[in-house]
Amino acid sequence: MKERQFGKNQFILMFFAFSFGMILSNLIGQKNANAPKELAPREVLLTYRGYDKYVDDLPAHLVEPYRALESEYQHKQHELLISAGLYLHIENYALQQNIDMDKAAEALFELSEPDEQQVREFYYSKAAFVDKPFYEVKPDISRYLKQRAAASARLSVLNELMQRGDLVLLPDS
Repeated sequence: MKERQFGKNQFILMFFAFSFGMILSNLIGQKNANAPKELAPREVLLTYRGYDKYVDDLPAHLVEPYRALESEYQHKQHELLISAGLYLHIENYALQQNIDMDKAAEALFELSEPDEQQVREFYYSKAAFVDKPFYEVKPDISRYLKQRAAASARLSVLNELMQRGDLVLLPDS
């Protein structure tokens, strides 16, 4: 009978040891999952015109923001890589055309002020939702239309670069 008791006690002890080990393992796993992941020193972030670009190859003003985002905000990190790719494209275009960066951006994105007719059409299409007269909201509408056109141009250039294979964002996100 004592032999049976000893086996039962041994089983209970093993069960508690196993449970304690599982709890400890889970806690360690959670701690490691929450720890910031460091980027491999030479991990390729994007490829522009066949050339791999690393963290140190990003434009100087984007390196620190990118590093600050390494462990969190992957969507923002992806947006930052898009900005870096577009910046490299503008820079390359400026060098090819022998013009400054601002003129290159204007040429690539064809940004212009919306004309009076576009602003009026937008105002009248949304007049039911606007409680102010046209002259008060005209500058805001103009700014909004310009921002919308810039976002559309940015997306168009980005899609073109990616379709041609001139820009590949890595790691896949």
